[in-house]
Amino acid sequence: MKAGIIVSQKNLVLQMVRRTSAGNYTCTASNALGTTTSNVVPLSIRCECLSSHCA
Repeated sequence: MKAGIIVSQKNLVLQMVRRTSAGNYTCTASNALGTTTSNVVPLSIRCECLSSHCA
């Protein structure tokens, strides 16, 4: 796992994302029985930039 990504049961939490992270995402899972890909999930980023930490 990368820093800023938390996976817990059925939840995925992305921390410290930037506006440039916005876009369409899918999840792909593979095992001995095959591979499947989820439907597309759009991610939009809304940020009130009060400091230089927002990009």
